[in-house]
Amino acid sequence: MRRVSTLICLAIAAGASAQMTGSGAARTGRFADWKDELTKLVQAETGVGADLAALAYDEGFGKSAAQLRFLRFISPTDLTEFKKRQGASAFLEWLLEDEELLNTYLLSGTPAEFKVSGLEIWHRIWTEREAARKPGIEQRFAMATALVHSTQINAMANGKKIEPLERFDYFIEANRNGQLFPYFNDAPVWELKYVSGAWALDTDLDWARETTDDKIKQQALIHKSLGRVPYRLFNSKGVSVQKGAAYYDYKPMTLKLMTEVGAVCGGISRFGTATAQAFGIPGMPVGQPGHCAFLTRISPTDWGLHYNISGWQRSTQHGGTRMPWGRTASYVLAFDTAYRSGDLLASERLRWIGDHWKGLSPEKSQAAYAASVEAQPYNVPAHQALTASGSQTPEDQAARITEAFGNYPIIMVDLIAAAETKLAKSILKDAGTRSYVQSAAEAVVGGDAKLQKGTAAYSMHLLIDRTVRRTTGRKKSITGIFNKKTQADTWKAMKPTEQRETVLAMEIAARSAMARPDVRNSILPRYMELSELDSMTRAKAMGFLSFRMEDAKTAGDKKLATSLCNHLIKLAKIDKDTDTQKRYQAELKLIKAS
Repeated sequence: MRRVSTLICLAIAAGASAQMTGSGAARTGRFADWKDELTKLVQAETGVGADLAALAYDEGFGKSAAQLRFLRFISPTDLTEFKKRQGASAFLEWLLEDEELLNTYLLSGTPAEFKVSGLEIWHRIWTEREAARKPGIEQRFAMATALVHSTQINAMANGKKIEPLERFDYFIEANRNGQLFPYFNDAPVWELKYVSGAWALDTDLDWARETTDDKIKQQALIHKSLGRVPYRLFNSKGVSVQKGAAYYDYKPMTLKLMTEVGAVCGGISRFGTATAQAFGIPGMPVGQPGHCAFLTRISPTDWGLHYNISGWQRSTQHGGTRMPWGRTASYVLAFDTAYRSGDLLASERLRWIGDHWKGLSPEKSQAAYAASVEAQPYNVPAHQALTASGSQTPEDQAARITEAFGNYPIIMVDLIAAAETKLAKSILKDAGTRSYVQSAAEAVVGGDAKLQKGTAAYSMHLLIDRTVRRTTGRKKSITGIFNKKTQADTWKAMKPTEQRETVLAMEIAARSAMARPDVRNSILPRYMELSELDSMTRAKAMGFLSFRMEDAKTAGDKKLATSLCNHLIKLAKIDKDTDTQKRYQAELKLIKAS
């Protein structure tokens, strides 16, 4: 229940004359005054001695916090102009006094989507479609449509604007007619954006539903529709797909035409995305190096990556779409997990408090950010804000991030970059105390492989690359050492100090990776290959690999022990060290006999 009397007293103590409500501001147009009063209220509530953790779950405070956050994006000046529209006051009264609506809006959009243009779309739907005023799928889809269409979306078939109200009506009617998959009715607003934002024409979506094979008409299989489009670099007249409109003989690039003429990865992935969206399933194309793939919601708790070449780790935000929190597909997964946890709202309230106090009171801001991270460890913006606040040492920043993001290692490596510059001047300057590298590697290895979705090994490559670059000041990436074709050339181009740091970082990563075959099999073979290129590396590798061989023997991993022993023999041969070669040959016989 809202603690009105407490808030009014606090407001008066802070110098406010009386508490203005959101509906009052909507009626009078005094949005600037209302913002001033909300600011005083929030400052009073979150001042010295405030229990921030308790406030995060306080509904009375939550409404004020949400209203003030709304005004951070939609300014009083914007609202004053918006209020001039017929019926806008009633719409604003409805929105600004409904805490649940405001919270959902703020959690579901990205900063680029909080625009007056979106409010105008929402207002029109609210005015003309009565069902959108009541809780339910119509209300959620109206909000999603307002957010995603706040920036104009054009149809890929003909480049014409997709009208938001028509798009809303289209999917709601299809749902009422039972044409969409059941998940559409349960999807949260942030996912419904990836339905309403479909680039296909409504007629295309109709065609997709009518012609899709019944065998794949289910949420987990609908992505298989991509097989309907033949991969063709040239059309039947020999025109290259690179010629754009000419490839389709200057006809609208409808889904049907794509199945007849063909396409390459971009068109095929857009077709697969559109077919999923035709059935009310969230989907989005994603970029990969020299390729295009796509994501769809394959179950209420999971996303699938389709037409994939480079994996989740190298799948990035496609032009014309917006991912939550970051530009790689891992952020979609992390946001999904945080959203479904139930703690994201409380965490976000604390982050809003931190943003409010930023520049006014660093101590209060830092305390709020720390509490936000504590409430929901996957809250990426909260981690970014806490790191930027400078309240923690680089070592503590690294520890906080590695502890939180073992299940999303690509995000971990991204977030830790902000701490690495300072780490390079402290931990990383001493070759014997690179505990940060070890803790990061251990976090990756200890993560849940199902949640990581194959990103663990690649994140280790990035970690090693960035560690070497930060330590030595090298500007060029060293990830070429993980490619057997480019490894020798990359190695030769590196300075001795860079080679030394690379070997050390790889040893630390490999030591941690021994418990995870998928990660170990990516790091260890590359390290073993490097050891063949350089005498200094071979000398160091002999000791490291010997220890790992003993560990493998103790663990009963005969296959790994044999592989390591064979490589030790190979290194001894390269160095023409007959005694060492004989010693490990004898060791190999014992391993095989065990």
